[in-house]
Amino acid sequence: MYFLLQKSLRWAVFLVPSVVLTAYSFPSYAEITAQSDIVPESSEEGETTRSCAIALSVLSELPMRRPVDPACVNQGTTNRKPLQLRNSPKPVSPVSTETPAKPVSPVSTETPAKPVSPVSTEAPAKPVSPVSTEAPAKPVSPVSTEAPAKPVSPVSTEAPAKPVSPVSTEAPPKPVSPVSTEAPAKPVSPVSTEAPAQPVSPVSTEAPAKPVSPVSTEAPAQPVLTEDSSILVKKIALINSSFANSKELDPIIKKVEGLMVTLAELRKVADQITGWYFARGYITSVASVEESAIKDGIVPIKVNEGAIEEIRIDPPTKRINAEYVRSRIRLGTGTPFSQTKLEEQLRLLQSDPLFKKVEASIRPGKTPGKSLLVVRVTEADSNDVVVSIDNYSPPSVGSERLGINAIERNLTGRGDQLAISHYLTTRNGGSKIYDLSYQIPLNPMNGTVQFRTAINQTKVVQPPFDILDIGGQSLLYEITYRQPLIRTLKEELALSLGFTVQDGQTFTFAGPTPFGIGPDLDGNSRTRTFKFAQDYVRRDRQGAWGARSQFNLGVGWLGATYNPEPKPDGRFFTWNFQLQRQQIISKDNLLIAQADFQFAPNALLPSQQYVIGGAQSVRGFRQNIRAGDNGWRFSLEDRITVQRDADGKEVLQIAPFFDMGETWNAQDNPNIIQKQRFIAGLGLGVLWKPIPNFNVRLDYALPLIELDDKGQNAQDSGFYFNASYGF
Repeated sequence: MYFLLQKSLRWAVFLVPSVVLTAYSFPSYAEITAQSDIVPESSEEGETTRSCAIALSVLSELPMRRPVDPACVNQGTTNRKPLQLRNSPKPVSPVSTETPAKPVSPVSTETPAKPVSPVSTEAPAKPVSPVSTEAPAKPVSPVSTEAPAKPVSPVSTEAPAKPVSPVSTEAPPKPVSPVSTEAPAKPVSPVSTEAPAQPVSPVSTEAPAKPVSPVSTEAPAQPVLTEDSSILVKKIALINSSFANSKELDPIIKKVEGLMVTLAELRKVADQITGWYFARGYITSVASVEESAIKDGIVPIKVNEGAIEEIRIDPPTKRINAEYVRSRIRLGTGTPFSQTKLEEQLRLLQSDPLFKKVEASIRPGKTPGKSLLVVRVTEADSNDVVVSIDNYSPPSVGSERLGINAIERNLTGRGDQLAISHYLTTRNGGSKIYDLSYQIPLNPMNGTVQFRTAINQTKVVQPPFDILDIGGQSLLYEITYRQPLIRTLKEELALSLGFTVQDGQTFTFAGPTPFGIGPDLDGNSRTRTFKFAQDYVRRDRQGAWGARSQFNLGVGWLGATYNPEPKPDGRFFTWNFQLQRQQIISKDNLLIAQADFQFAPNALLPSQQYVIGGAQSVRGFRQNIRAGDNGWRFSLEDRITVQRDADGKEVLQIAPFFDMGETWNAQDNPNIIQKQRFIAGLGLGVLWKPIPNFNVRLDYALPLIELDDKGQNAQDSGFYFNASYGF
């Protein structure tokens, strides 16, 4: 009789171990099919599939040198200025020293009717020597000697004994102005214009200490490098490139180093580098040759890596904080700006249930080389309410139950979630479960802190144990910090650390009563547990993998249950592991495989044991039919779609399945365990969605193991049902 009471309490009171195994939910079929739509993959025709819900457009007015197509990266550029190796003066017409076609007489000293400059020409079509005047009556050539031994200034005498002014009288007693007469009305400067741009020094035949004449007939120091000129390239130096130290650009750069190449070929190299950036999604990055900085065979190529200077939410969000959107998109807007990374962040934001649609466009920014990113989001309803009825509760406290789950995903506008659930069995006083949690996002990578509390009150209502008035209650407080380390469209890796306080107590008609070895004399069992978990999800075109590992360490703090060995108490260690694969066999066929186990080297209190049996574990048996310190479970289900609606969503599916599992106690556990520890079942399920938001599931399983303690409930016969409707 005592053993039966102990077994009933295990079914009725401590349901938390099953919560441990189901607290982490792997991707559902709907999530897998939805994620497969947003993972960019190449189709058989080579085209890239994209989600229609995301639109990223680069406007035509985006400032770029020109669009570069990866297929055309080998094309050169034209219409560029020739390369100048050094700063050289602008080319001008040199002053000719040849004998003029017709010699002219020396400049007369007689008083002219009007003062004129000694040498003048008409307004020439092309620039000539700097000695000029306004348009005279007749053009004259510069005055020079015939075949001089050395080049002289444009104006000179035939053979002066001594250097004289460019234009002078025969023998003046005193120096006079370069142009004079016996009685000139006004002195005239030797070289004059109406408004010269710059003052011109007098023409002299003396050799100056330093050349001062702006007109030189000497060749420039280095010739100008033209389009067809070649230079020996010793090295290509990348400037302002994030990939300068990477070998990814070596195939482009190394092929011209050590060769004689032209300027046009160097520009082709810059275009190929631009094409390399473009092909990898860096659509606003442009490379160009720093032509004026080429020296000693070192050719610098500067990369202007594009960047986003501002993220603008237009129109502004209504309920969600704009920084919630902006901070997540900013993860994809680093330097250099990558369209591929931005699209990935937009698609991750699209998968957030807070949004229906996410769009973005790139516009020219205020700063050269910078762009403005304009994001438009359509917010979804942030709250959901689901009511349900099923027979997923242990028969000892009433197998049929009603449930309600409510969640608000944006309580204060920061993406914080508040979730409430309540389950109540249809049998009077059977089971009442209350669960409340609040989750706060901490960073754009979806790092969160969750606070949770749960209350479970149970009473055995199954005959003949109902006359003993057996009942129990448990209280749980938990805080968990979860931080994704990798979060992309294809995979997510996250770590979590938590601390749980759990207290439980059992009663009978006589008051507080312990059941089994471990709880104290008042039926109390208390655990204080540190939890360290790692979960990983990877999606591909054929489905998804999901894995979760959790280490649980019970400590003797804060009044935890303490017993001498080998009795179970609050000091323990367990390892839980779950693995799931969802494989898309075809459009209408999804295969789901699940496996999990728990390893415990020491004896455990009932609240920490591994349980199997029921609709969510091993079908064909009642809920929590077996429990132990250690255990494992395997399930295989094949969902076959029979009917779809006009939108292509599943309406009717059949799901053949196979489940099996086993439990056992640690070697030193003094509590008694059933001999039949392995169970297995084979059956068929039906999933039906007659109208939107209404889901029905029916399962029938044939138990492959006949248990000695089999009951008379519908669960013992392998029948399970669940119906839910969402608002």
